[in-house]
Amino acid sequence: KPLEGIRMEIWDDDHKPVENGTVGEIVIAGPTVMQGYLTADGPADAGIYYDEEGTAWVLSGDLGYRDDDGFFFFSGRKKRVIIISGYNVYPVDIENLMDTLPFIKESCAVRGKTPEGKPLVRLYVSLKENGDKEEYSRIITETCEKNLSKFSVPREIIFKDDLPHTPLEKVDFMKLTE
Repeated sequence: KPLEGIRMEIWDDDHKPVENGTVGEIVIAGPTVMQGYLTADGPADAGIYYDEEGTAWVLSGDLGYRDDDGFFFFSGRKKRVIIISGYNVYPVDIENLMDTLPFIKESCAVRGKTPEGKPLVRLYVSLKENGDKEEYSRIITETCEKNLSKFSVPREIIFKDDLPHTPLEKVDFMKLTE
C-alpha cells in the first residue's frame, strides 16, 4: 500500500484509472515525487503527466494491479510486454513460474520472431546442473501450458551456461532481445 500522503493508481495508456485487478501502469503522485529528469538543458518533465487538476503524476513504467483491499502488485516493466496476436504477454510471469522448477538457475523471457517475422516468446535458461535438455524442455513447456495463457508458452527454449547481467546483477534482457 502507498505511504500516507502518497497517491498511487493504475492507469491505462490513455491516462485513465482501470478497475481493481486489471493490469496497467503504476502511477504515483504526492509531495515526495520527482519533478522530472535532470538533463543538460535543465529539468525535463519526461515521465511526468499533469492531470486536468494540475497534479503531477510520475509514470513509473511499471505494470501492476491493485486488489480490492488497496494493495498494489508488480507485474513487470511496461517496456517488457510482448504482444502476441493482440494479447499482452508479461515475461515476468513466465520467469516467476520458471523459478519454481528445481533445475533452473535463471531464466529470461524475451520477444523473438518466427522465420515469417511473427512474434513469439523465446525463453533463455541456465541450469543448476547438467541434465537432459530435451526432458527439461518438455517439463518447461508442460508447466507453462498448465499455468499460463497459450500466448505465454515459449515457442523457443535456449539453454545457456550463464545469462548476461547488468551492473546491478539483474539478467540483461536487452542483450538477449533481437
